[in-house]
Amino acid sequence: MTGLYHLRDGRIDDIDAVREIERLAAARFIEIGMAWIIEDEPTDAATLSERVSQGRLIVIDQGGLPVAAVIFSPIDGAAYIEEIDVLPAHAGHRLPGD
Repeated sequence: MTGLYHLRDGRIDDIDAVREIERLAAARFIEIGMAWIIEDEPTDAATLSERVSQGRLIVIDQGGLPVAAVIFSPIDGAAYIEEIDVLPAHAGHRLPGD
């Protein structure tokens, strides 16, 4: 897939896609002997909805489709990353800088 990546605030209608991204991203851990990670459920919809309402979910999309997500918390004036997930087909790609 080609095209620009866009960072934006997560929305309620992203929740199912974010959960699926988390599920698919976890599968990569099998390769490094951490298969137990895929047994965990993705972040529940209620928590994601809360993060959306708090402005603590960032979605990276390509062509309007979510391909990655970051859940964060503000701590001591900085952003603490709680969860970051990327669709395997997009892993390792770089976001263009200014």
